[in-house]
Amino acid sequence: MRKGSVTAASLVLAFVLAFVLVTGFAAIPSVHAARDPFVGSWKAIDIHYDNSQMTIVISGSQDSGYSIVLHDNGAPGPCGYGSDGKWNAMVIKATGTSSGNVLTGSGPAWCLQHHPEGATLWNPSWPMDFIYDPSTGTLTSPPASLYATFTRA
Repeated sequence: MRKGSVTAASLVLAFVLAFVLVTGFAAIPSVHAARDPFVGSWKAIDIHYDNSQMTIVISGSQDSGYSIVLHDNGAPGPCGYGSDGKWNAMVIKATGTSSGNVLTGSGPAWCLQHHPEGATLWNPSWPMDFIYDPSTGTLTSPPASLYATFTRA
């Protein structure tokens, strides 16, 4: 190998590396891309009211807005009991926006009945507020909303 060829190849490699480092341009996606803290599946037990199980699925983004779907497997307060004596479940399908670690939304709350009549609208605009805690990775909903702490499902 000629000495000049090695030097030229080294210069080209050094130039390419410097370009990538300075511009941040690379074909490899960043491993440090920020993950939206709200998006995903969450679960909680309603320890303040009835010990029912709640799940939330949040999709979307801060830019496009969020879709929030909550399922509570037993909501005897607002939804009562079915003809079979079991608690009626509740589903809330909301939309929301976020600012910092706070997600705020609202949507209709439906009681899912244990009888042939099916679902009934309980509240046309149930408020849903969540605060994300980055130190614990949890979502907390204040008493005026759902009054629960959710963990990733």
